[in-house]
Amino acid sequence: MLRPSAEVGRGGRNKMRALFAIALALTLVATATQTLAATPTPVVYLALGDSLAEGIGASNIAETAYVPRLFHYFHGTAHGGVDTLVNLGIGGDTSYWFLSGTPWGAGPQLQQALAAINDPTTDTRIVTLDIGGNDLLNTLFGSAACHDITSAACRAAMAATLVAFAANYQTILSALNAALAADPGTERVFVMTYYNLWGGTGDPLEAVTDALLLGSDLTIDCAANAADPTKAGLNDLIACIGIANGAEVADGFGAVGDNALHLTHVAEGDVHPTDAGYAALASAFMEAEKR
Repeated sequence: MLRPSAEVGRGGRNKMRALFAIALALTLVATATQTLAATPTPVVYLALGDSLAEGIGASNIAETAYVPRLFHYFHGTAHGGVDTLVNLGIGGDTSYWFLSGTPWGAGPQLQQALAAINDPTTDTRIVTLDIGGNDLLNTLFGSAACHDITSAACRAAMAATLVAFAANYQTILSALNAALAADPGTERVFVMTYYNLWGGTGDPLEAVTDALLLGSDLTIDCAANAADPTKAGLNDLIACIGIANGAEVADGFGAVGDNALHLTHVAEGDVHPTDAGYAALASAFMEAEKR
């Protein structure tokens, strides 16, 4: 007579254990869900560009280049509240290689940028872009047409380079905007004009570079350039295409101005900024952010 009762007792205990296990599992799931909900989404500052974004020339790339300076600035809640830096800058990159990848196997930077923006676990809030300087330099110093930089052949080669850059730049900004439109939150995109690598040095390349950057009218005038594209320089294209795509423009040209000897390593044969130069470029972005 005791055996059936014992069997029932064991069955009851088994049911209790099963109910306890279910309750424990539900508690763990609820706790995990609360933990995930409490984990903030990383807010990203995405830096894109060439050796300037990478920080070449800075005494401490992780601290004194313009990107880390901006990361500290944008970390403030009043300026974006970012808490994660993704720097994809590649020294030597051009607008073409930005799209296709460099000959040495780096990039393509656009593909990497879109992957970062499309990451569902993060929120890209700030994007900065500097690209195009190497497009000009590669033609100026790498093209047979520019053995004489004052020749008509060199001018034609540079004009073709600018036309190609304009198309690439539009492709880059359109792709970034499309990805950012699907990203949560509000984003801001900043583009930077280039400084004259020989500004204030008196080097013959100074005047040539001014014309390449600012065009024949030596100023950025989007309306005039639209009416006559032959007047446009690289900085005209960066600013005007950037504005047309909703970007804000950092005045890198004005930040260095005629002070290349003091703000870059040009006296030692290196056109990259010093720490002071990178501080000036960072300030140009900050001024654009405040406008």
